[in-house]
Amino acid sequence: MKAIITGVFFFFFSFHFATASIKGKVVNEQRKPLEGIAVLLFDSSGTKIIKSVLTEENGTFDIPFATSGTYSLSVRNSGFETYALKNFSYTGELILPDIQLKASAKQLKEVSVTNQKPLIELKAGKVVMNVDQSITAAASSIFDMIQRAPNVSIDNNDNIALKGRQGVRIMLDGKMMVVQGAELVNLLKSMPATSLESIELMSNPGAQYDAAGTAGIINLKTKKEKRMGYNGTANLSLAQGVYPKLNLPVL
Repeated sequence: MKAIITGVFFFFFSFHFATASIKGKVVNEQRKPLEGIAVLLFDSSGTKIIKSVLTEENGTFDIPFATSGTYSLSVRNSGFETYALKNFSYTGELILPDIQLKASAKQLKEVSVTNQKPLIELKAGKVVMNVDQSITAAASSIFDMIQRAPNVSIDNNDNIALKGRQGVRIMLDGKMMVVQGAELVNLLKSMPATSLESIELMSNPGAQYDAAGTAGIINLKTKKEKRMGYNGTANLSLAQGVYPKLNLPVL
């Protein structure tokens, strides 16, 4: 009887801990919920991204996480000041007080123009994670970066799910990858994240993808080599007869 009770307790504890998460809600200064706000979970140093999610329509977010420790949280979006919660202890289920974002102060006298892209962007029909803006990409594989992407979860068997749905298809520069299963996972783990420009997440792919990505599509966009100037080819030939003859093709 004691063994049965112990087993039931262990099962309950394991289930509860496995489904533990960090929850919260993001609102503006008028206490209205904000949708599509990036919430990033970092390690205690505040440099390595552990996980990222986007807020729902009602402003709430849920970061499934089951490893106790000390972490930092960052909530950011263009048009708002970045919110930071540093070095908090996490031992299981954690519900944070509402996070209120303040509108960014406009500096009219000092205008700075920059081409730096945000780490996470919301675009038409997809979420974009700009990998080249992550300082942890240098020491990570593509598989690692996918695991940290918003709304992506990976179980102990390396099955990738997008918004809780498994059967996600992986694309490389807009073309469906042929390899699947363990072979695909091993390939992604062997590819450096520095080769990526961004990761595009489509939880509801358009009709052009047919039924191939009904559970979602993750498109990996690689960096393209950029050179100034013009590219082209030229051929030169010389024929010797009575008089020299030079042929130059017209490009």
